[in-house]
Amino acid sequence: MPLISVIIPMFNVERYIGRCIQSVLAQTFRDIEVILVDDGSADGSIRVAETVLRQDGQVPYTLVRHEHNRGVSAARNSGVDAARGEYIYFPDSDDYIESNMLERLYTQSRETGADIVMCGSRSVYEDGRKPPVNDIPEVQGNLDGEGAVLALLMGKCRAYLCMQLFRRSLFEGLRFPEGRIYEDRLRLPFLFLRAQTVSFIPDVLYNYEQRDGSITRGFRPEIYKNLEGMKELQERLGERLARPEWDLAFFRYEYLNIQTLVFNAFVHSDRYRDVGTFLAKVRSHIRWRKLVRGYKVMPRPVLSLVLFKTQPYLFYTFFKRYILQKLDA
Repeated sequence: MPLISVIIPMFNVERYIGRCIQSVLAQTFRDIEVILVDDGSADGSIRVAETVLRQDGQVPYTLVRHEHNRGVSAARNSGVDAARGEYIYFPDSDDYIESNMLERLYTQSRETGADIVMCGSRSVYEDGRKPPVNDIPEVQGNLDGEGAVLALLMGKCRAYLCMQLFRRSLFEGLRFPEGRIYEDRLRLPFLFLRAQTVSFIPDVLYNYEQRDGSITRGFRPEIYKNLEGMKELQERLGERLARPEWDLAFFRYEYLNIQTLVFNAFVHSDRYRDVGTFLAKVRSHIRWRKLVRGYKVMPRPVLSLVLFKTQPYLFYTFFKRYILQKLDA
């Protein structure tokens, strides 16, 4: 049995999947298997992926096919079901990893007994106009599961699955919520709570490609279900939220999630009326009491949400005319 199952969801990534797989095959740690989950691609993603794997010929791989596009959560769930390794790793199909990544994460897990190990990442830009930007967890060393969740809610580490190695046993009876985007944010706290130890290292080992049209980008009205996921997390945290530190940390996590959904709708729409119904649902989720309490945690995001709640069309127009142009510059 392989020690690490590398699960790679694919959807129309013919241009990038070869580089991703090559970075996995170049690992100094070789006791791995690759599980490709094709999520209904209409391009040559499967052909490219299998060509690269067959040319290597040393790493066993499994191809799982979805007849139609079901989303990255469904693809990851299929990959977990097919995995045989003691550990699971989830790279994104349009990114690539450093050659020592799996060895470094696995060694850290063995030395510390950690169920999850998180490293740093580097954002690289497809057009080459911007220099790479490193993203390193603010928290270092080992935490228990509860401490890791609090660090996540407080923004001291990122909710990116691709930066972490997981013990496969953590997924017993737990799967990714389908029909949602940014599912990392919705499931990672649950995984942390299942872990006895989470280890954080400063090594920058993951290369995150910044491009248009990736597997997690695009707008779908059903992403409103992400807010239901936050309710599930609130219930799971339970009495912890009675403590002021936890209450404010959860506010930060929940409302940054709301802001992400709003901006996603703004970026991927041409007219306000295209997303008006969706935005009305999001606005109904924003509570004045929480905004007042959360102002001292993140004043600028709260003020933007106040404007969005009271003047959504004005905020949409301002975003499209000024903020989006600045982001594209």
